[in-house]
Amino acid sequence: MGKVGLGALSRYRFHVRKPQTLFLAGVLLLAACAGQGGETTTSSASTTSVAAVATEPDSTSPSIPTTTPETSGPDTTATPNTTATPDTTTATTTANPEFPTCDEDPGNSEVLCSTVGLIEEYYVDQVRVEELATSAIASLDDANIPAPDEEDETCSVPTEDFAAVCELAVENDWDVDKTSAQATTDMIRRTLDPNSAYIDPETTELFREVQQGSIEGIGALVTTRNESEQVCDPIGDGCRMIIVTPFEGGPAAEAGLQPDDEIFTVNGDDIAGRSIDEVTAVVRGPEGTMVTLGVRRDSEEFTIDIERAAVEVPVVESDIINGVGYLRLNQFTANAGDQVRTALEKFGSVDSMILDLRNNPGGLLDAAIEVTSEFTDSGGVVEIESRDGMESYEVTPGGLATDRDVPLYVLVNEGSASASEVLAGALGESGRAVVVGENSFGKNTVQQQFPLPNDGTLKLTIARWHTPGGLDFGENGITPDVELALDPAATPQELVDQTLAAVG
Repeated sequence: MGKVGLGALSRYRFHVRKPQTLFLAGVLLLAACAGQGGETTTSSASTTSVAAVATEPDSTSPSIPTTTPETSGPDTTATPNTTATPDTTTATTTANPEFPTCDEDPGNSEVLCSTVGLIEEYYVDQVRVEELATSAIASLDDANIPAPDEEDETCSVPTEDFAAVCELAVENDWDVDKTSAQATTDMIRRTLDPNSAYIDPETTELFREVQQGSIEGIGALVTTRNESEQVCDPIGDGCRMIIVTPFEGGPAAEAGLQPDDEIFTVNGDDIAGRSIDEVTAVVRGPEGTMVTLGVRRDSEEFTIDIERAAVEVPVVESDIINGVGYLRLNQFTANAGDQVRTALEKFGSVDSMILDLRNNPGGLLDAAIEVTSEFTDSGGVVEIESRDGMESYEVTPGGLATDRDVPLYVLVNEGSASASEVLAGALGESGRAVVVGENSFGKNTVQQQFPLPNDGTLKLTIARWHTPGGLDFGENGITPDVELALDPAATPQELVDQTLAAVG
């Protein structure tokens, strides 16, 4: 992606360098980060949001905002080394003379101006600017936006199609910055896929902290699901926020949260109408602070008070059990490849191996390639298709566990998402591994985070991926070669025994 050119309709240009990091993540991590460590990501699987989330700036538990735009997950993706700055190119589109175009003066509409330009240039699918404008305007029908702190504000339009946004702001004496942010939030929500989102400045800062490593919060992975068991946004009628898995020994598990529990209130506030990223931003927080969750389990409703704590989430867990090398990979962080290699070195000579990817929400594409390369010495890993075309990623030779005489079994379940599906798909398709377990999550999109002029972030789906053989797991996930329901609480010994019995 070189310099971003002037779009056919949008008149706001950006200088954007090609992203250094791509994110493949499917569920969100309800924890806040503090300290040092590897990167984590989340594309909300709802948005894909898999997002690892960050610490609240103070020790209080804030209420869910009612007028501010939504935050990610899980993309909690690392922000690529990109910038988005307005160009001074003269606009050729005629706009309402009351309101300058974004090229002339973005004024207090920078968020909307920037977002429209980036969507037009980078979004995975072509979107008509008229559709974006219609969604942005419709989002303001019942808006409750405060008056500006300062009288001297400039409301600008990407094209004349957006003039009604500024007209409403002027007529109702709305703060233009907040109008721009709300229009952007709902424009994305109504028009784009559920893994794209506007992330406000406060949550952007929290997500940056997540990339540091160790986490504080309740220790659980969450996602959203609709009646068709697909990710959805926003939360509300027909779209539930559910627990994928609580981390063993973490506050959520100790408090009794279980997989498939639905969260419907946080600190007494109904979360309907919010994005998964907004909700996770409120749930997470510093060690020692409290959060109260309203939970539905089957037909029962109850509340749970949880004290946030530091949660250890080891990237890799490994052991040798009766001649079987068992390796569990929890996330595809920046150092996941190194940790997997270290574990394989300790295995030495084993009869077979089990790679456990259950409840692994995904992470960095580079990490997925590195880990795949440890188990197979040639061939493709994944193909990523964006509007710029197709790009293939190949195995890097030199892996430690490429001997096909040593059987490899890859364990997956519905919490195995994105980068986990890339790895399982590549190893299964090449014949290197037998995939065992339950259908995986089913996320086939790639997100990039673009910084915005207000210090917020646009999390945008820029590509889709499929296996080198052309298989697309975005709809139903990976169907295992051997179907096996594995108890989430099973010990490594039990997992080894059950897996070997199932594969014969």
